[in-house]
Amino acid sequence: MEETSTSKFLARRPEALRSKTRVKIHGFPGALKEEGRRRPYDGIRSPVSRIQLTFDGYNVPVFVKGSQRRGPHVPSWESRPFVGKLRAATIRLMAESKGEKVVVAMSGGVDSSVAACLLNERGYDVTGLFMRVGVEAPPEPVCESGIMTAGRSHQGCCSASDASDARFVAGMLDIPFYALNFKKDFETIIEYFADEYVHGRTPNPCVACNNDLKFGRIVEYADAIGAKYLATGHYARTGERDGRRVLMRAVDREKDQSYVLFGLDRAVLGRVLFPVGEFEKDQVRDLAARFGLPNRDKPDSVEICFVPDRDYARVVRERRPDAFAEGDVLDQEGKVIGRHKGIGQYTIGQRRGLGIAAGKPIYVTEIDVRTNTVTMGDNDDLLRAGLIASKANFLIDPPAKSFRADVKIRYLHTATSATVERLDEGSFRVIFDQPQRAVTPGQAAVLYDGDVVIGGGWIDRSETNADS
Repeated sequence: MEETSTSKFLARRPEALRSKTRVKIHGFPGALKEEGRRRPYDGIRSPVSRIQLTFDGYNVPVFVKGSQRRGPHVPSWESRPFVGKLRAATIRLMAESKGEKVVVAMSGGVDSSVAACLLNERGYDVTGLFMRVGVEAPPEPVCESGIMTAGRSHQGCCSASDASDARFVAGMLDIPFYALNFKKDFETIIEYFADEYVHGRTPNPCVACNNDLKFGRIVEYADAIGAKYLATGHYARTGERDGRRVLMRAVDREKDQSYVLFGLDRAVLGRVLFPVGEFEKDQVRDLAARFGLPNRDKPDSVEICFVPDRDYARVVRERRPDAFAEGDVLDQEGKVIGRHKGIGQYTIGQRRGLGIAAGKPIYVTEIDVRTNTVTMGDNDDLLRAGLIASKANFLIDPPAKSFRADVKIRYLHTATSATVERLDEGSFRVIFDQPQRAVTPGQAAVLYDGDVVIGGGWIDRSETNADS
C-alpha cells in the first residue's frame, strides 16, 4: 500500500486511481481548498467506485462521482455535519478493480447476508442464489418488516421463510436474486442420510451437501452466468502456500467450518470466497447492524435442515422401515442385556434413549449390521487408538507417505495430534497420540497442518491398539 499527501495525490490523478494501487491520505483534505475545489474528487474517471473513511473505529463508504451504484445511507461530501466529524479521519481509496461477477449462496441467515453485503461494498457484481430443496417448516409469524428475527423456533435453513429473508436482503442491496429448485438433487442427500444409518454409520449430510450442491450444482450455475467467483457465509478462510490456494480455519475457532469443507475440489477452491471467515461471530453481527440488516439477530442454524425436529430416527424409519428390526443389546463380554428396536436409531457414543437400566451411565460402543446387534459399555470403552478412512480428498499434496497432522473426527471435536499413514490413493490410517473417544464410522476425519486443511476422508472403522 502506498501513502501520499493530498497535494501529491491530486497532482498525479487520475493515474493512481487507474492502477490497482491503494492510496492512503492522512488527515482532513484541507489542501483541496487550495486547489479551488469544492469537492475532493469531482470529475475523476477511474475503476474506483468508492472511497472509505475511517473514524472513531468505523469504516464509512463514500461514493465518488461516476459510480453506477448508489445505495441507501450513502454520506455525501456536501453534508457539512458529516464532514465536520472527519477532521482527524484517514481516507483510504479502495483502488481495486470492480465488476468481477460473484454468485453468493444466500441461506437467509446473518452470515451469508453479511457476506453478500461485504462483497457488494467491495465492488463485486453480486448475484444472490437461494437453494430451494423442498424442506418445509411449520408456519411462523412474520414481523412487520417481513423478516423473522430473534425468537423463531425453526433454526435450520432452506425453508420458505429463509428464502423470504434472503430475498429481502437482496432487495435491500438491489442485486439480482434467484431461488433455484434443487429438490430432486437434495433427495440424494436424504437418501444417503437414511442409507448410512441402515449400515450402522452416522452420516454427515452437511459435508455431502457442500460437495454435491453448494460447491457442485451452484458452481455449474456460476459458470452458466459467467461468474468468476462463488461465495458463501461459511466461517473459513483461503490463503496461499507454495503458489497454490489453500483452505484454512476461520479466525473464530468456535465457529470454524473448515471441517465440513474438506471435500472441495481443488479447482473450485481457487474460485471460492469466504468473506466472514476473517471475523469473529460478534463482529459479523456488528457488521449486520452497520449494514442495517433486519436479520442481524436471527439465530444460527443448529439443526439438519430436513430434520428440524431432530428426530433422525423418524426420517430413517420413513425411508428405510426394514432397518428397524429388533435385535440383541450386548455388554462388553458379549452377554445379552436387552433388546433394541432397530439399529437405525443408534450412533456411537449415544447415551440417551437406550432403554437399558444398567444402574450406571452406559453408551453405545459398537453397531454390528451383520448380526443386528448393538454393544454398550462404559465411557472408557469408547476410547480408540486410531481409525481407517477412505474416499480421501487432499486439498494440498501430503508431505510424505507418513506424516504428522492434527485430526478432527467430528465437527465439535478438538483436533488432536496424530500420525497419518497413506494406505493408497483413496485411504489412510490415523494413529492418535492419545486415544480418542467415540470414533464414529460415517463421520469425516479431517487433517490439519496448523490452520491449513491438508484434506480428509470418511471414517470406515475405528482401531484399538490390538488392531493397529
